Order: sequence, then C-alpha cells, then structure tokens
Amino acid sequence: MDELHHDERAVLPEVAQGATPAPAGFWIDHTCHNRDKMCPGGNTCPHRRCCNPAHLEAVTNGQIQRLLINVPPGTSKSLTTEVFWPAWEWGPRNLPALRYISASYSESLTVRDNLRFRRLVEDDRYRDLWGDRFAPSRDQWGKQKLQNDKTGWKLATSVGGYVVG
Repeated sequence: MDELHHDERAVLPEVAQGATPAPAGFWIDHTCHNRDKMCPGGNTCPHRRCCNPAHLEAVTNGQIQRLLINVPPGTSKSLTTEVFWPAWEWGPRNLPALRYISASYSESLTVRDNLRFRRLVEDDRYRDLWGDRFAPSRDQWGKQKLQNDKTGWKLATSVGGYVVG
C-alpha cells in the first residue's frame, strides 16, 4: 500500500471497534506481528504474521486472483479483510459496486464485523473524505446485509446461514 496517499491510508480502528477516535496519522501497514520479548520488531522481524495489505491491494487491482490468508488467531485477519479492506475499496478506491460475502463458523463473528464496517463508513471523518462515493440503502442497512446506492453490498452469513443469488 506504499503508493497510496496518506489520507487514503487512514483507517479508524477505534471507530470500527466503537471506541474513541483514532490518533492522527494511523494506518494499516505490514508491521503487525506476534513476537517474544527479545524480538526488536520492525520490517525484518522473523515473527511477522498478519494480513499483508499489499496483497489485498493486489487483489483489488486484479494482480492476485486467489489469495489464501493462513495466519494464527489474533492477527487482525477479520478486522483487516472484513472491515478496513471493504471500506477502503468502497471509499478511497471508489469501487462502491463491489459485493462481499463474509462467512464464518459463527454468525456472531460475521455480524460483529459488519457492524464494525458500518460504524467505520458512517463515521463523520470517513463521510467527509468519501461520503460522495456511495450512500447507505434505506431498506438494507442492517446487521447481516449492508447495501449501498451503487449496487454494492456486504452480506454476513455462517454455517447453516443463507446465501442466495
């Protein structure tokens, strides 16, 4: 994601979590990792395990057709792929017609992430930057399905859930 402008990289994790505003200048970068007390961290850390945003950007650009993300629990997979990435595609990338199906073993997890996504794209700061790109659908802006006025949507489902279409 290095080619993105600073404002386009700005994400609001505290907003997505339902807490306080994010500090100025915060963005997703490939610096998250699990490490022990002796690890210095940084870009050369051998313990880095997370979703590389550059790979997600390559999916958006059509450079990667199939991406498997296989990292341990607690490495921000859901937050990155189910909240920040779709919000980035609908807003900064101006691709609000994209559609997402989010599936998990637990409906509560996919609904949780849809609510985080909804809080993020409804935040005033997000709307100030990209509010002209799409508007929430009046009749489909709930927990399980979020639809916008540009034919894009985000559906949360699970084992035993439904996917029609």
